[in-house]
Amino acid sequence: LRALRQFPGLTTIHDIGLFYLYELERPGIDAMLAEMERATPRLAPTYGRHWKQLGIKTGANYALFDMQRELLAGSSGVVVHSHFAKAKLSAIYGEAATRHVSVIPHFAPPLNMAGQQEARQKLGLPQDAFIVTTSGFATQAKRFDWLMQALEEILATGTELIWVHAGEERPSEYALSAELRQYPLLRERARFTGYIDEDTLNAQISACDVLVNLRFPSVGESSGSLARAFSAGRCCLVTDTASYRELPRDAVVHLPVLNPVPALVAALTALRSDPELLRGIGENARRFAHGPLSLEVVGRQYRDAIEATAEAAMSRPGLLPRPKPPATLPCLTVDGTAGLNRQAISRLLHGQDGSCQILLRFGSLQDIAHASQRQAPLLRGLLPEHARLVDMRVLSGSGGDTLLPPDIARQCGILLQLDLSGARA
Repeated sequence: LRALRQFPGLTTIHDIGLFYLYELERPGIDAMLAEMERATPRLAPTYGRHWKQLGIKTGANYALFDMQRELLAGSSGVVVHSHFAKAKLSAIYGEAATRHVSVIPHFAPPLNMAGQQEARQKLGLPQDAFIVTTSGFATQAKRFDWLMQALEEILATGTELIWVHAGEERPSEYALSAELRQYPLLRERARFTGYIDEDTLNAQISACDVLVNLRFPSVGESSGSLARAFSAGRCCLVTDTASYRELPRDAVVHLPVLNPVPALVAALTALRSDPELLRGIGENARRFAHGPLSLEVVGRQYRDAIEATAEAAMSRPGLLPRPKPPATLPCLTVDGTAGLNRQAISRLLHGQDGSCQILLRFGSLQDIAHASQRQAPLLRGLLPEHARLVDMRVLSGSGGDTLLPPDIARQCGILLQLDLSGARA
């Protein structure tokens, strides 16, 4: 929030409820009541009175007071991960306040994950077990109560399985281990990992047969673990609500909010008894990850959103004003695609003194990216010892930088401003 106030721009909202964030940023009930009043004026007096006078604060506060007004007003553009999230913001704040909101899905990371057998061997999990996995911090909204009841019923039929929760317990928020004591059969077959690093999380997801990712109530959040499971080609069970309703029907198994336990029992039983069905849904999930959720597709959407908001006039108090170079500053040009080296730059700078600019000219931004990969890091060792780098800008060729002469602003490349005062030494 403090960064948003100092450097406003395009903002991505992963979670449509920021009540908890404001609690962390503004401790004290009076400060929070003031924020609630600004966020949802019609509801704040009633819930604020309950909280302050009666000491009652329930989960309803986190669902009803999304606290997005400041973020929407202070951003040149806003990205959410689902149409549900955008519709919710529009319903609360109106069409005018959300006109700059774009929907870009949560990307699926291009992970190089181990195969299922290799992952199980690494984690010490049996190769022949049917493994159901949940992940992330344990919270009430992830409906472990539904899942534990369903798994206990399946085990009571004599069907074997293992439940792994790959994530940290927070007993103050949800007492997962205490709840598990109610289910004696499941208790013997449950494994809780505690907090794990990213590589271990990837292995746990790769090792499972089914990833269960339930949410109710949902405030429109998206799930990074779910995106990882798609990349791994795992069959996932989700709640048929909010943003999860927008997932392809052939790439996940949607479970109803009403009477969910029988549906969980039926789905898990069917998937365990039909390996082809399990693999088919997982492969559809993998194709979904490699298509609409790929970095290439999502990256293009972010590029379009950034360019659409680039000209928005916004006060950025955290930025120092960029010094405008003198209009007469000489600019030397070198072909960046021909292979860059210190000798070529030294020859170009021969006879120069004081301040100057060098334009490393490329045909496109993609050419710059390729050169950076071939010669990484691109600028290290490129400049002679007497040249000090003062400023650097990447030029897209759009001509939109008004601080530069038009003939330079229309170029595509890397513009270096140098101080050559050391040349006399």
